[in-house]
Amino acid sequence: GGRAGAPTGWRIGDKTGTGYGRGRPTRINDIAVLWPPHRAPLVVAAFLELPEGDAMKPEHEAVMASAMQVVMQPFLQA
Repeated sequence: GGRAGAPTGWRIGDKTGTGYGRGRPTRINDIAVLWPPHRAPLVVAAFLELPEGDAMKPEHEAVMASAMQVVMQPFLQA
């Protein structure tokens, strides 16, 4: 979820979701609002669609966490 790797002092609210069913691809999504201290909030949405028949695996969760880290990286270097 959106809390992956969040720095101390950041407030985060997120909602994750996974959708799947017979004959449909697995879809994984996450939306988060991140409030860095003394900065405007960031809104981040990530969406991952797997081929039909693929089940969600830990490496798919890692992709979603990486997306959040990519967004936060410029703020961590400041």
